[in-house]
Amino acid sequence: VHPVDKAVVNIVVVFPFASARLTAPARTALSASIRHARQSERIVISGRTDAVGNDEVNESIALARALAVRNYLRDQAPDLAAVISIDARGRCCFVAPNETEDGRSRNRRVEIAFFSQGGG
Repeated sequence: VHPVDKAVVNIVVVFPFASARLTAPARTALSASIRHARQSERIVISGRTDAVGNDEVNESIALARALAVRNYLRDQAPDLAAVISIDARGRCCFVAPNETEDGRSRNRRVEIAFFSQGGG
């Protein structure tokens, strides 16, 4: 029987249009997540975009957003033992319709999943 990964915490931070710059609320949320990061065996950082622009631009922004989050976590906790992986995909995995600015702003995000080992 193999141990099963169990997500203990999921955090979402949003980004301004066409930007991979961490906002003050994003930095606050990430700082608050350091405790979870240190207790995790695996961290998956998923960069996402809205549907505006071409695939190449969105792939680039999705990756830049995920790397911004990874770098911030590493800066805050250089001793992070968890293995961090990046899943960056532009123009996919929407959580809201892209027809409104509110929906697009919710899609411009990074999701961070902190995993700890669960039961068998």
